[in-house]
Amino acid sequence: MKIFVLKGNENSGKTTAIRNILQTIIKREHGKVLFYEHKGADYCDFISVIELKGKKIVINSLGDCVSYVKNGKAKAEKENADIFVTAWTSKLDNTHNLKEILPNSVICEDYKFPEEKFLSEQADWISKFLSNLNVKF
Repeated sequence: MKIFVLKGNENSGKTTAIRNILQTIIKREHGKVLFYEHKGADYCDFISVIELKGKKIVINSLGDCVSYVKNGKAKAEKENADIFVTAWTSKLDNTHNLKEILPNSVICEDYKFPEEKFLSEQADWISKFLSNLNVKF
């Protein structure tokens, strides 16, 4: 399983980016949603399982607590996912080692999603992210 992590400070746009990745896979790439559940105290976070061209992708926007990340990874393993995408809040670095919890992951360090006025940059970033998954579809 390939693991991709968006790592950044609180309120840096990780959930927005991950939500946009989900929507892009569903709308532009015609991915099929197999599972979707709202998560977090305010229910703006989520975990989802998507099938795209015979591959399973688990997307987890919860990254503010290590248990959320571990639960997302466990869901990905249970689903036998090919790809696991998750968030990681930088504040967790003081108490936990990201590489121990998500070994061999590709990490987008110090992530800061472009502001709303840069929608085309957001679309470009998502396209680059999807093309860098390096999984043959």
